[in-house]
Amino acid sequence: MPDFQEPPIGRGDILDSSAGHDINTWLGAEKDFPADDFDAVGVMGKLRANVNSTVRCRLVKNNSGIVLSAKQIVVLNEDGTEIDGLVRLGTNAAGAERGYPIDEFIDSNGVGTADACWVVIRGIATVVTGVTADDENVITAGSAVIACTAAASTVTTTAGRAAGIEGATSVLALNLINAIGTAMSTMTTANTATDLLIDVGNLW
Repeated sequence: MPDFQEPPIGRGDILDSSAGHDINTWLGAEKDFPADDFDAVGVMGKLRANVNSTVRCRLVKNNSGIVLSAKQIVVLNEDGTEIDGLVRLGTNAAGAERGYPIDEFIDSNGVGTADACWVVIRGIATVVTGVTADDENVITAGSAVIACTAAASTVTTTAGRAAGIEGATSVLALNLINAIGTAMSTMTTANTATDLLIDVGNLW
């Protein structure tokens, strides 16, 4: 990434690989954005949190092989510049993955393969709960948020979605490795496929 240069896109935007952009130049770039709501893609609205609150985002390339959607939780490659796929809670230490939410302001077209987008690495973000009314959707405000125990990789399944640590089925060590952030609201088993506000990276 060039030194001291402003990244070429804002929240809600993608860097389209087919439009001649030099994506690789910007991979890994980070920027602090105000923690605002947006009235529409790219249009800043009311303040979401404290006036001085910011959200740190990182520009990464979609190398998952599928089109990704806003609010999905993804796992990055070793150097943190590419998306390997949707995050899941593994059944062993090797499968326990640390996840990062995709920019919630991206439109319904999603993030195409080889395109770049923002993921949230610290601060307030919106994720989505699982599609099944079970204990994974039991989430208490102030508790840790982890990924659902799913290996599937489509928008309609539970991969890439959030779960509460209270209803986790794996051992505690895997839950701790997998923890994404802290819940800012409370959910029950009935809150399926529901937006959940979390504080990414703010744990214990």
